[in-house]
Amino acid sequence: MVYPRVHFQNHMIAGSPAGTAGTAHPSGWMTSDSFVVYLKHFIYHSKSSQSQPVLLILDNHESHISIEDLDLCKTNGVTLLTLPPHCSHEMQPLDVSVYGPLKKFYNDACTGWMQSNPGIPMTIYNISQCFGEAYPSAFCPKNIQAGFRSTGIWPFNRNIFESDRFAGAHVTDRLPPSEPATEGMPLAACRFAVFYISNL
Repeated sequence: MVYPRVHFQNHMIAGSPAGTAGTAHPSGWMTSDSFVVYLKHFIYHSKSSQSQPVLLILDNHESHISIEDLDLCKTNGVTLLTLPPHCSHEMQPLDVSVYGPLKKFYNDACTGWMQSNPGIPMTIYNISQCFGEAYPSAFCPKNIQAGFRSTGIWPFNRNIFESDRFAGAHVTDRLPPSEPATEGMPLAACRFAVFYISNL
């Protein structure tokens, strides 16, 4: 869990699922330094090594690719496979089948906390507790397996996606109007509109 703080304190993850790791960054976003922490956490729990290699599938965020990350992975038998940009909503298993239920269960846990603690504002220290309640319901084997199956990763299915799933948008494929609307429009704007439309 990444907290929007300068310094991480262990009590921030009180109530979170067993084995949770935490770090902090003022922005609350993943950074290269934070990702090294999570890689070490992943290596420890996956027990990866040169003789027992593992595959780690992740998105193409800049924080995931640094020299330190690559060296750490190479030394510990972790092969990184990054997904193409702007495809995680279709190809990343957790995005497809786990994060949606997680948001629902997390919101339910937050609502339950607020109903049990009327008049007390929720703080950053309650997040891990609510997350700990939501996690088992969302990160269940059924949801995780469904994510890998529907993205074609396992069982492997190279034909899982139709070509139109990644087609470009068609919003600009329309005929230009026969005449630009000139009423109430400055002459310079009319000329620009004609130039723009004629160059579509």
